[in-house]
Amino acid sequence: MIELRVLGVLEVRVPDAADALPPGLTQPKRLALLLYLALAEPQGLHSRDRLLALLWPEADAESARHSLRNALHALRRGLGEDAIVLRGHAWVGIDAAAIRCDALELRAHLAAGEVDQSLALWRGDLAAGFHVSGAPDFERWLDDQRETFRGSVRRAAWRKADEARGKGGFEIDAVRRAVRLDPGNEPGVRRLMLLLSAAGDRGGALDAYQELADYFTRELEALPSSETRALAATLRTSGPHPVPPDIRHAESTPLVPPVEHQSSAAPVSSGRSRWGALARAGIALSLTVILVVAGRPLFSGRPPATAPQPEVDRAVLRVPARYRTDTSAYSSYLRALSLRFRFKFLASRDTLIALVDREPLYVPGLYGLAHAWIFSALNNLTDPGEAWSKVDVLARRAIALDSTAGSAWLALASQHMYATLDLPRARAEIEQARALDPLDPDVAGMLSVWHRFHGQMDSAVIEAKRAHELDPTSLFFNRLLGKQLYFAHRFEESHAVYRAMLHDHPDWTRGYVDMAELFRAMGRPRDAVEWLSRTRAAAGDTIGSALLAPVASDSAAQRLLRADARREIKRLLQESAAGTSVPAGRIAAEYANLGDTTATFHWIDSVLTQHDSYMPQIRLDPRFDFLRGDARYREWEKRSGLPALAVLR
Repeated sequence: MIELRVLGVLEVRVPDAADALPPGLTQPKRLALLLYLALAEPQGLHSRDRLLALLWPEADAESARHSLRNALHALRRGLGEDAIVLRGHAWVGIDAAAIRCDALELRAHLAAGEVDQSLALWRGDLAAGFHVSGAPDFERWLDDQRETFRGSVRRAAWRKADEARGKGGFEIDAVRRAVRLDPGNEPGVRRLMLLLSAAGDRGGALDAYQELADYFTRELEALPSSETRALAATLRTSGPHPVPPDIRHAESTPLVPPVEHQSSAAPVSSGRSRWGALARAGIALSLTVILVVAGRPLFSGRPPATAPQPEVDRAVLRVPARYRTDTSAYSSYLRALSLRFRFKFLASRDTLIALVDREPLYVPGLYGLAHAWIFSALNNLTDPGEAWSKVDVLARRAIALDSTAGSAWLALASQHMYATLDLPRARAEIEQARALDPLDPDVAGMLSVWHRFHGQMDSAVIEAKRAHELDPTSLFFNRLLGKQLYFAHRFEESHAVYRAMLHDHPDWTRGYVDMAELFRAMGRPRDAVEWLSRTRAAAGDTIGSALLAPVASDSAAQRLLRADARREIKRLLQESAAGTSVPAGRIAAEYANLGDTTATFHWIDSVLTQHDSYMPQIRLDPRFDFLRGDARYREWEKRSGLPALAVLR
C-alpha cells in the first residue's frame, strides 16, 4: 500500500522504501501530477489534455505530451506499475485501492460528520510550502484545495466546540483548539476570553486577547475591533466575567453582507420560522399513525446521536404564533407543503395560488408560492421566464412584510442562482436565511446546490447530509444526497442511499430513473436495464418496458440501452415538433447515453440557448464525461457563464 501524506509535510512512502520521496518523484511537476490525480474531483480518470494544460501550459503540444509521458513513467516506476491507471490514449487516473492518503481520509471523516477523527488527522495545510513554477492553473487549484480543507477543519472544530457548550473544561479545551485553527476569528476569541474569565483564569483570557492582537498586527496591520478591545480592558480591571448564555462564534452567526430591499421595520418573530420542518413533521406524524396501524414503521433511518435533537424538535414543532392564528390559511399552507414534498409541484402551486388570492398578506403563503414556482420551473412544468419573475415579486413582498422570513430569502437566492447566475448575491441571501434559522434543512439543501454550481462536491455532499440529518424523514433531502454523491462520482455511496430509499418506498417511481442512471454510470448495464424497464412501466409505457427484458450479458444490455435511448430521442423530438416544450437537456442526455459526440454538442449548445436549468449539472454528470477532453467542450464551458470549477478535472 502506497502512503501519501499531504497534510503538513509532503511525504510519499512505498513498501520497503527508506526515503520519504521515492527516486524519480522529487521533481515538482511529477509530485504535482500525483497530487492532482489523487485529490482532484470528481475522482476517477482525468483527460490528458486537462493535465497538459494544467502543468505544461506554455510548452508546445509535442513537448508537453513528452513531459507528461515521462512524468507518468516516473510515477509508475516509483509507485508500482499498477498504481497509475491508463485508459486508451486520452485518460489517466490513480488506483484508489493502491493508495492511502490522509487528505482523502479527512474528506471522508468530514463528509460523515466524524469531527474527532477529522481533527486528529489535521497536521497542517495541504502540501505546506509546495510550489510549482510555470503552472498557474495548478497553483490556483492547489490554493483552492488548501482553503477548502482549512475551512472544513475550522468548521468542524467550531462544531465540536458547540457540542461541548456548557461542559466546563471540555468547552474551554474545544474552543481553544478551534481558536488555534482559526486565529483571526474575533467572536471565537471573545468566547474563549469569557470562558477563561468565568473559570477564574483572567491571565489566560488576556493571553488569548494578546495572541489575537498579535495576529491582527502581523497579518492585517490592524487592531482587533473596539468590542474585543473593550472586553480586554474590562478583564484587566474587574473580577471574573460570567459567560452570557448566548455566546456564539463566527461559524454559528455568520456576518452577512447587506442585501437590497431588506426591511428593518418588519416585526421580529419570537420563534424560528420553521414552516417547512413543521409541515414535514405534520406529514410524518400522519403517516406514522397510518403505518403504525398497519404494523410497520415508515422510515428506518434516524439522525445521528450527535445532532442537536432537542433544539431541532423545538424548532420543528413551532412557527411564529401570528401565522397560526388564521387556522384556515395555516391549514392550506401545510396542505400545499405536503404536496410539494411528495413531488406534486403543480398541485402545490395551485393550492398556494388560491391561498394568496384569498389572503394576500399571509407571509408563508407568499414565500410558499415563490418556492412552488421555483420547483415548477426547475422541473420544466412551466415557462421559466414567467416563473422567475413571479418568484422575485413574491419573495420581495414577503420580505417587505417580514424580513425575518428565512424562506423568502431562500427564494430570492434561487432566483439569483438559477435565473441570473448571480452566485455571490445568492450566497449572501442563503447566509441571511441561515443566520435567521440555522436549523432549516432547506438552507443546507440550497447551500449544497450552491457548492455544486462551483464544483465543490465535498462541501455539496456535507451540506446535503446536514439537510438530511435535520429532516431525516424527507425523501426530498434524501434524494438530494443521493444525487450529489452521483455528481461527485461517489457511486457506491449514492447507491447505498438510493437502495435504502427504495427499500422503504418501493413505489417511489422517481427513484427508478435515478437508479437506472446510477447503474449506467457504475458500468452495470444489466441492472440499468432492469430499473429503466421499471421506469417505463411506471410511466405507462408498456411497450418500452417489454423491450427492456432481462438479458444474460453486458453487451446485450448495452444494445438494449442504446435502443431505448434512440426510441426516447424519437419521442422527445416528436413532442417538440408538435409544440410541446421539451428541455434541451433531456435530449442532450439521451444523445450522451448513445455516446454521439456531434449530436450531444448540438443539444448542449441548445441548453445554453434555452437557459435550461440542467446546464450546471452537465459539467458534473458522469454521462457527459466522454466530452471533457474535447476543445469544443472547454469552449462550451466558457460560454455558459458559470463560474470556473473550483476543483478542475
